[in-house]
Amino acid sequence: MNAGIGGRCPRSQGRPRGLPLRVGALVHRRSWLGHLRVPLDGADRLAFDYLDGPPPLLQPTFAFRFVPGEERAGSSLPWWASANVSECMVGCFMRRRRVFVLCALLVIGLVAAGVAACGPLRAFAAANRSTTQFVGMHDPRVFYEPAAEAEARVVESAIPNAVAQVEAAMGRPFHIPVRVYVCASIESFASYGASPRAGGHTINHRVFLSPKPENTPERLPRILTHELTHLHLSQDRVLLAAHTIPVWFDEGLAVDVSGGGGAENVSEAEAWRAISNGRAFVPDLDETPFSRRGAHDSGLEEHMFYRQAALYIGFLRSLDASKFDAFIAALEWGASFDESFHVLGVAPEVAWRRFVDLSKSRAE
Repeated sequence: MNAGIGGRCPRSQGRPRGLPLRVGALVHRRSWLGHLRVPLDGADRLAFDYLDGPPPLLQPTFAFRFVPGEERAGSSLPWWASANVSECMVGCFMRRRRVFVLCALLVIGLVAAGVAACGPLRAFAAANRSTTQFVGMHDPRVFYEPAAEAEARVVESAIPNAVAQVEAAMGRPFHIPVRVYVCASIESFASYGASPRAGGHTINHRVFLSPKPENTPERLPRILTHELTHLHLSQDRVLLAAHTIPVWFDEGLAVDVSGGGGAENVSEAEAWRAISNGRAFVPDLDETPFSRRGAHDSGLEEHMFYRQAALYIGFLRSLDASKFDAFIAALEWGASFDESFHVLGVAPEVAWRRFVDLSKSRAE
């Protein structure tokens, strides 16, 4: 749906004829890259993506009247997304539209020039790489490259249960199309931004599965469920915003939901012993898309990192299952990880200390 965002717009006087008015309350914002969410009359929600400024290239389709007092305490909303004003119309942005068009074209040019030289830009290119060479299975959610049809059949058989398992764990259904691509070569798999060592990869709301030998018919359903968990958690987040969720949480949750997918080489007992001996990951809360801290940063092998993270996820859920569900819901609605964690009702450092203390008894 094409729409704009209302805000403080002192130059606007009234609302042009024919510009529909929508009344709603601002329920969340992200100051850099993320979502502004406004529930509207007659609709469950309406989400707007923005990037450091009012959204360019949008037609003046709606005016918004925000409910007074809905601005979150301590928030510093940009002028164009103020929530405590009575009314502002989208049309006020059109005067600046030409400037934003030029800026958008400049950014596109810089991206095209720097893709080969810059990691984030290579990731952008991978996220938008074509999948026209993939062939569709009978199940419209599964696609495969020629020579990967046997693996695709395994995925097609597993996907109904995998989707149901993820939706049950996350507390709500997918509301974006589920698309799973089974690659026929490691080179093809890596071209979509994946590590050649990985079993699966999720990027830009698409799941890619590797043809690596370890992805046996017995393991593939777990890897599929693991990646679908990533997809579900990121379905309301734009490309970079999805990477503000800490790696330990993102991977730990996927391992937990999938029943160990991605951490098969390390048992729970081995992970508990490592934690009790002080060889554990650090549960950071403040990651950004450009400072992602994974297994290597903790000095751990990947399966050990994933298994430890899954144990911590299970521990957090055990504190209060209903609060953990609310924590997941807050994340999926676009709240920051730090904000969401406090829904659990326990300080991060207290939760981690209790988890480490628990490892002492579990390791015996």
